[in-house]
Amino acid sequence: MENSLKGLMLASGIIITCVIISIGFYTAREAKNTASQAADYLAEFNKELSEEGLSRYDGAEVRGSDIINLIRRELGAYGKGESSDVSIKVKTGISEYVYRNGEYLAQLREYGNDRYINPMAAFAGEVLRDENDVITCISFSQR
Repeated sequence: MENSLKGLMLASGIIITCVIISIGFYTAREAKNTASQAADYLAEFNKELSEEGLSRYDGAEVRGSDIINLIRRELGAYGKGESSDVSIKVKTGISEYVYRNGEYLAQLREYGNDRYINPMAAFAGEVLRDENDVITCISFSQR
């Protein structure tokens, strides 16, 4: 009797140990899936935050002064010969230019210059993205 009781206790101990180990593996697998989903969500949220200032121009109607301020803010730090990752295309009634740096900032406000942007003119904005869904250009067309 004593040996059979010891055998039953040993068997039940092994079964309980196996159940606890399987619960541990299940919990670890679920935690990994949850962490992966959280990481994906944070990456998407980080992308939205980094592009928030630019993506708001998609489909928006803005004034010329907003475009000038955008060019100054986004491209002003880039000098002649440098190029930003994001370009800004502006199509007015008489010209069309693509800005990649702050080289022409002074000319944007010079009346009579081909690059002049009327601060009161209305423009339709469009955000252009590449195949990786990254903003590469913001295009504005005068209405």
